[in-house]
Amino acid sequence: MLPFTNPADALLLVFLMAGLAGTFIPVLPGPTIILTGAVIHALLSDFKPISWLAIAILITACVIAALGQTMLTSFGTLKYGGSKYGIIGGTIGLFIGFFLPLPGGICIGAFTGALIGELYFAKKELQQAINAGFGSLLGLLASFFFEIIITFCMIIYIVTLFY
Repeated sequence: MLPFTNPADALLLVFLMAGLAGTFIPVLPGPTIILTGAVIHALLSDFKPISWLAIAILITACVIAALGQTMLTSFGTLKYGGSKYGIIGGTIGLFIGFFLPLPGGICIGAFTGALIGELYFAKKELQQAINAGFGSLLGLLASFFFEIIITFCMIIYIVTLFY
């Protein structure tokens, strides 16, 4: 039987594409969207070719992606002298930046949020706050690349289950 020829397969393809798009839109959880599609496919197709073991592997990949994102963003801020206030500010700024009608709003938001967190809550000097903001931005970019790698690995793994 040819792969991706029944309705469950078509639905899975939609979830794979949405998950991939979600990876490039930071507030959409790309790996989680892909996992959801795989679980729905497994339920609709009596766990063939996506088995319980495959679901467990995909859940593990989602957990690794989530932990990696959090750790990389936090590490970037801390590495450049930031504190918990920089981490919190950077996270809030990232979400606010998503809604800014500017190119790179997410990056601007993460940087500015960390800067504000360090200046006003941690009471750091301007240069220290700028460094923390830069670290937050670097951590954010590293976490995006990490999520992209995990997402592509998940998609490749699912596609190989059909062959």
